[in-house]
Parts: sequence; C-alpha cells; structure tokens
Amino acid sequence: MKPRSPDYAIGDVVAIPEDANLALALTVQYKRGKLTSNAKASNTNHYGNKARKILAGMAENERLRTDPFEQARTFLRRKGFVPVAKVDGEHHVGRRRFTTQAEVMAFAREKGWEG
Repeated sequence: MKPRSPDYAIGDVVAIPEDANLALALTVQYKRGKLTSNAKASNTNHYGNKARKILAGMAENERLRTDPFEQARTFLRRKGFVPVAKVDGEHHVGRRRFTTQAEVMAFAREKGWEG
C-alpha cells in the first residue's frame, strides 16, 4: 500500500522530494484551489455542483484509505480472494463466511495483513 502522507496544515513548510515533478505539483495545487473555491460558491451553478461532488469523492476515498476494515478487504482482494463483499449481513471472503468485521480482519491477519 502507498505510505500515508504526514499530517500538515496550510502554511507549513514541507521538504520537497528530489524526484518531485514541480510542474505537476503546481497544476494539482491550482486544480485543488479552483475546486475549493467553486465548492464554496453560494450559487448552485454546474461548476459548484461538480466541485462539491469531486471533493465529496476525494473525502470518501480518504476515509476508505484510512479505514482498517477497508484496508483488510483490499489486502484480501489483492491476495486473490473473490468475492470480498457483504451480502445479507454476512461477509463473504472467497468461499468463507464471517459474521463480523473483526472476524474478517482476524482472517486477513492470518493471511499476512499487518493492520
């Protein structure tokens, strides 16, 4: 998995890695700024609506990336277990069935997940 970025606040000075693409970083920074300003707009034009949807998607992706249960599910999928899903209140991992998230996480730890 990708290592988690360190926590920082706007205005903090952060060292730039030597292999960083500065042009790409400026472009991403500009796009984030435009998204944020469009999302904060008081009117509901299509730019603002789209920006709010994109920011909500980014927040959901971050929530899923940091959730331990989702990390365990992703690990099991990468190990080749299909399906890894919840059906009728029961977690299906390959041909195995689990009733709680804790059982799924314990199974993932047995398979080598370090979460």
